[in-house]
Amino acid sequence: MGAAWIVENEHTIIFTPEFSPSSSEFQSGALDPREIGFMINNHDRITEFVESLRLNFPISKQAVFVSQKIREFVAKIEVISSDSYVLKVSNPIEPNTNLSIENHSLITSNINSDQIDNFSKSSSIHLDKFLKELQEGRLKNEEILILRYAIDTARFNLGVGWRTTGEIENIKTWEDVNSLNSTLSNKYDDLMRRLGFKKLTEVSELTGYNNPREVMFIQPLIDVLLDPPAFLYEQIEKVVSENIQSLPVCDTTEQDDLPF
Repeated sequence: MGAAWIVENEHTIIFTPEFSPSSSEFQSGALDPREIGFMINNHDRITEFVESLRLNFPISKQAVFVSQKIREFVAKIEVISSDSYVLKVSNPIEPNTNLSIENHSLITSNINSDQIDNFSKSSSIHLDKFLKELQEGRLKNEEILILRYAIDTARFNLGVGWRTTGEIENIKTWEDVNSLNSTLSNKYDDLMRRLGFKKLTEVSELTGYNNPREVMFIQPLIDVLLDPPAFLYEQIEKVVSENIQSLPVCDTTEQDDLPF
């Protein structure tokens, strides 16, 4: 850290979970504590960091692929952070006590495996129901358009609450680029409530008052969007074509009356 500061190389401060930037050790360290850093499990900030590396490193241009890899990385960090919490809270280590890796794995598996299995089964049931409704043509246009928006932009985390306005602006830009009408942007707020009711999203970020400000699609749905089956892709394309913005019809009356 000191060497990076002395030679003034480009650098970024990345904090691990549970690290406190206000700690005395960091405040008196080699790097300027006033610099803005980010937590290593913050998906959006990692995405920004990866984008900043494109100037000097060969980063894949496939946004969906990059987003998937970042998501997998964050998931691994969350597991490590969760395991650390379990060790400290559920099984505090006394002085002179040895804790092997095998014991550590046993502790986490006993606590989490049943909960994870139940959640995965429940998520799959909700996704299967959603896909069945799609095949039977019982979904609303906005429910299908949001899938295309997520695929095109690699955004599986969506703003709600006070972040709704910003997300709608992003959607409007996407609609303009794809010459789409405003079906999705106009109905976004109601749509997110409907997806939540169908258990297709889960809260991923809260405000300081514990109100949702961001939700993410359930993992099984994300996996499907990363590699859409043929029937899903065909249905999405059909709805997109039906929502192409109509071009204004020009009045050619006067032109027809001209002698040439």
